[in-house]
Amino acid sequence: MSIKNNIWVEKYRPSTLEDLIIPDRVYNKFKGGKLNNHVLLHGSPGLGKTSLGKIIAKDTPDELKNFIRSFPRQALHAHKIGFKLPSTDEDVVFESKIPKDFKELIRTLEKFNIS
Repeated sequence: MSIKNNIWVEKYRPSTLEDLIIPDRVYNKFKGGKLNNHVLLHGSPGLGKTSLGKIIAKDTPDELKNFIRSFPRQALHAHKIGFKLPSTDEDVVFESKIPKDFKELIRTLEKFNIS
């Protein structure tokens, strides 16, 4: 028997969304495996952040997991970004098109109804 199996927290960790004791407003965001927005889990220890993260990961289709793992870079892109130069008070704006690999990522996420 491994050490991990001896740890009470791991032994009794919820393994499905239904096993978690969470507010309905939170449950409804994740029910049916459809997460339609970004999520940031935060809070005090013992609230179930790790358990919820593991459940979400377990319920994510393998095809999507593999695609995300194989994505060659961080999925960050700004269509338009700007700032004001402190020395001259001049507005500086940069614009760029969405890169091809990022478009493919968007198509894949839409295929799994994730936006």
